[in-house]
Amino acid sequence: MKKTPLKIVLPIMLLMIIGMVIVYAKFINPTEEVTETGLKIDNVSFDLLNNDEELIPAVAYALFMKGDPMIRYTVTNNTKTDKNLIVGCEIPGWANSFENSITLSKESSRNVELKLSFFDKLKQNNEISDAQINYYIKEGGTKIWNQSKSIKIAAKGTMIWSKEEDDDCADYIASFVNPNDVKVDEVISNAKEYTENRHLIGYQLYDAAAQAKETTAEAKAIFMALRQYGISYVNSPLSFSVGSTQRVRTPFESIRDRSANCIDGAVLFASMFENLGMEPMIVLGPGHAIVGLRLSPNSTQAIFIETTMVGLDAETVAQEATEDGEEVAEQAITPENLFERACKTGRETYQAWKDEDNLKIVDIKMCRQLKIYPAFTN
Repeated sequence: MKKTPLKIVLPIMLLMIIGMVIVYAKFINPTEEVTETGLKIDNVSFDLLNNDEELIPAVAYALFMKGDPMIRYTVTNNTKTDKNLIVGCEIPGWANSFENSITLSKESSRNVELKLSFFDKLKQNNEISDAQINYYIKEGGTKIWNQSKSIKIAAKGTMIWSKEEDDDCADYIASFVNPNDVKVDEVISNAKEYTENRHLIGYQLYDAAAQAKETTAEAKAIFMALRQYGISYVNSPLSFSVGSTQRVRTPFESIRDRSANCIDGAVLFASMFENLGMEPMIVLGPGHAIVGLRLSPNSTQAIFIETTMVGLDAETVAQEATEDGEEVAEQAITPENLFERACKTGRETYQAWKDEDNLKIVDIKMCRQLKIYPAFTN
């Protein structure tokens, strides 16, 4: 066999070694990016995205109002000199550019946190939309590194319950509770007709027993007023699994469409109660939600309402009672005592979840203190 000259073999072996090094650097160890200026950028994360790479408006608005950072990445200076840098990010058409100035010492790293200021367009978005996040670094006014990521903007009514662990996003449901919705004002005005003195005063009585009686009467008046809108219950169980999302109607939408599931109803009633200066709670249990209302400010006593019963007729209520082993004549079901039955069912549901240690209470007053404010109007 004829031997290949050494002067040919050596260059081939050298090319093979170089190729192996390139493959390792590019594919086996791809976790970091090094710019031509000696800067390394890695660990890029965006807190607003769910597992489907969607930005959830309710979460984005809440973090914006709280002033919390939303984007994080690590910058490493591998050079022998200090660097004065500007790090920034933007979502064109959806959020303004946000920049931070940093001084990065030679051969050091720094974690960078950035915020975003969103346009009102985010709160008005009615369908999934395409968008792009741009990250960048400037030095001396010149952009020396940038990276883009395609994302989706979820519709405004999208709610995510859990991002990394159970219920870690549940408080953001308070973004949908809006006491200033025009439809809420309309219902409150109609509810006055169902009270003795044709007024709703909220928490204004000093006597605890009298206030508890007044609170219950006002909750009943709102229940009665909402019945006149003919809102029907839509059976769509909640899913609290990590990463899952669900559409939530605003109070305006529930009344306009005359349709609501359990979480829509809880949001609707909570909006009414907050309008009166009272302290509502949204109570979440396995696949379901009810609304709670403190009987007086900061009280440990509360009523709990099964909001899905607001649209039921006497025949349906009597039939469901019979199925539960309770003998109730259809003619015995009146709009007035239907509220009491809704409270009884709500209390039993709450107690069952509590006994099983399987509930999450979203305190709307506390959420406001955490700067989770109403985000959506209609």
